[in-house]
Amino acid sequence: MSAQIIPDHYDRQDSHECNNHQLHKLPFNHERQQQRKGVRDLLQCLLYKLNIRDDLDETQFPYRLTIHRYYVCFSHSVNKVAVVMSTHRPVGIDIEIQSVKWPIVQRYYHVDELAILTQLDSIERDYVSRLLWQIKECFIKVHDYTLGQGMGVNYAHLIDELSINIDGNNSKPMAIKDMQSTYQIMLLPEQQIVITL
Repeated sequence: MSAQIIPDHYDRQDSHECNNHQLHKLPFNHERQQQRKGVRDLLQCLLYKLNIRDDLDETQFPYRLTIHRYYVCFSHSVNKVAVVMSTHRPVGIDIEIQSVKWPIVQRYYHVDELAILTQLDSIERDYVSRLLWQIKECFIKVHDYTLGQGMGVNYAHLIDELSINIDGNNSKPMAIKDMQSTYQIMLLPEQQIVITL
């Protein structure tokens, strides 16, 4: 199955909706189907801005464009949707509006991560736990892991860097080089987005 990215009816009059938007807000009452449509509409805007005409190949993960073979990744949470695209390798993106409850962290996270997280005060622990969840979600999308596989991966080596931002201005974008992979992790706290590139 493929979805048309730039339909014939999409013209320059509609392009004002795409200008300077990397994140689109949806009304709260929309369901998963509207989020699914929202990420595809956002991809349309991105491709329109980049002057790319192509179809999204949704037959396998990670998603790719049919002709250009660029990698595409989506995320949605509550009333927000986001998309990221890469020309050369799979990428991941995750929006997380809500905090991750501590019992969920205890169930899924690696024992080394839990050992460090339990030493943090509750505000820092909640903040870092959410960022770790987002990083894990991104790599699940990159490597096509199951939830159980991806959540169990040990990212304890990132916790110190993730904690740095909690005391200062945690609205500033931040880049972290994951020394255990070839990926860079981008944190966009103001938009509640994590991207692995």
